[in-house]
Amino acid sequence: MGRLPRSPSLSNMKHTFPRPSPRSSRREEALLLPPSAFRLPPSAFRLPPSDCQTKNQEPRTKNQEPRTKNQELLSPLPITFLFSLFPFPLSNPMRFAICNEHWGNAPFEKVCEDAAACGYQGLELAPFTLKADPRTLDLADATRLVRIANSFGLEIIGLHWLLTKPAWLHITAPDPLLNNDAKIFGQTLARFCGALGGKVMVWGSPKARNLLPEWDRNEANLRAVDVVRGVAEEAVKHGVTIAMEPLGPKETNWMNSAAEGIEFCKLVDHPACKLHLDVKAMSAEDKPIPDIIRDSKEWFVHFHTNDPNLLGPGMGEVKYEPIIAALNEVGYTGWLSTEVFKYELGPKVIAQRSIDYLKQIIASQAKA
Repeated sequence: MGRLPRSPSLSNMKHTFPRPSPRSSRREEALLLPPSAFRLPPSAFRLPPSDCQTKNQEPRTKNQEPRTKNQELLSPLPITFLFSLFPFPLSNPMRFAICNEHWGNAPFEKVCEDAAACGYQGLELAPFTLKADPRTLDLADATRLVRIANSFGLEIIGLHWLLTKPAWLHITAPDPLLNNDAKIFGQTLARFCGALGGKVMVWGSPKARNLLPEWDRNEANLRAVDVVRGVAEEAVKHGVTIAMEPLGPKETNWMNSAAEGIEFCKLVDHPACKLHLDVKAMSAEDKPIPDIIRDSKEWFVHFHTNDPNLLGPGMGEVKYEPIIAALNEVGYTGWLSTEVFKYELGPKVIAQRSIDYLKQIIASQAKA
């Protein structure tokens, strides 16, 4: 089995990362849902006619042919739900999404209302924001979220912050129980993501992967490979891809560069395990961001826009002209998903300024 390259900065790092917390006395039951929890009749996805029909719609006449069962099922669905069934964009090469945790505890309807008003087309969801115990997320929850998002013309594109709750989950720790629980929970999230119509699960969660000095790095890598491969095997059944997220050394001491991420994906060796790129994280590398994009073109499937100052794109020192140019150069046609970490300006202000900046850059390059 190959070895992941050691980050040059790790040899001089002081390992101050917290130890993974085991489940209290191993007594807590794993509240993980079986696949049967994700089975609902298709009629559960229907919206009430008042949500989809216009006020001036004429009633069916006596001579009009009755609608078939399939027409009854599909006609009430917003057209954006049908678009979400296809993995390719229908208009612009790159589309705009935003992460829902920016809104804190606001109702999901408010998140959707603001995102749609700003011009976003998709939402990326953090499971810990959806339920106190995200292990209990099921198809009923997915159905509700999809209906709300679609009513605002939005798609749900996938999940991120996967292992934030429960906090004791871990993928590299020498603890088979923690590793197996992380795998099972990841498989539950893969089913949930598929039920949402999402296509990607961004695997960041730095606290759930940090290494301690006494752990053998290669053995830790193999433990992580086993967990992620197990989740990828379930994800592919639901049209979902795992996107491994390299993060800077301030956040974690495992997988700090896109090159390390690619090597890890090669070890997992599964078509549903690919790479995710994040502007803030790439800013911590010595290599210029456009070069990272070019070198990762065969592997990355998702892209986060932000800035090292923890705000949105265009709100810091990072210039996006060469970034957008590189994305166009490698033929990236996925989502530009904005993820920030400082919310003082307010989520809608950040959302609007971020998308306005990205649209300005894209428009200027289209004219060139």
